[in-house]
Amino acid sequence: MYIKRNLEDKILKFLNDKEIIAVIGPRQSGKTTLIKHILSFQKDKKIREITFDNLFDLELFENDIDGFIELNVKNYDILFIDEIQYSKESGKKLKYIYDTQDIKMIISGSSSIDISIESIKHLVGRIIVFVLYPFNFYEFLLSKDENLADIYSKGKFSKIILERLLKCLEEFLTFGGYPRVVIENDHEKKKILLKNIFNTFVMREVKELFSIKNDFKIFNLIKVLSH
Repeated sequence: MYIKRNLEDKILKFLNDKEIIAVIGPRQSGKTTLIKHILSFQKDKKIREITFDNLFDLELFENDIDGFIELNVKNYDILFIDEIQYSKESGKKLKYIYDTQDIKMIISGSSSIDISIESIKHLVGRIIVFVLYPFNFYEFLLSKDENLADIYSKGKFSKIILERLLKCLEEFLTFGGYPRVVIENDHEKKKILLKNIFNTFVMREVKELFSIKNDFKIFNLIKVLSH
């Protein structure tokens, strides 16, 4: 099930422009789903989709950029690279493709710090960056009841509607807006999914980004912030 994201219309405005589109944000926020949904409507375009989870594509990109272009750029209209953060010098390589090839590029990645510092500094004037967060409350409502979301967006509703909105808000504040968690109806599964996100994103990626060695300290910090 696809839930329309507020960012979608903003991205579409730049889809036919030359600049690289970058969609960054935390893991599990729906970046890949959003981009693939947008690309599914480009029926007249020849699209190449790759991910740098695939070590062959990553190695080719980093060590043989001309070979990468032959396989993944030439004869295509759009190139979508997912998990771009795995390439440490992606900015230089993307700049080379941008300057030498006639292709629209879309990239996505989970680490905004890596992409901002290591890549975007080489792509000034060549890239448009969008940040996708988990569902906001309106998007959350869309996943539950489109009619209720429409009423909420208008800003005027009865006491009965307000009670329904408050019930939804309680769930939103309790479990958050990560799409996979939102669409899960079983509360116990929601808790397991959230624990998994916490362990993989906070306890691993945040530690690596900020070189934090002590698990206990970062865990206590998160507890304090949550209160």
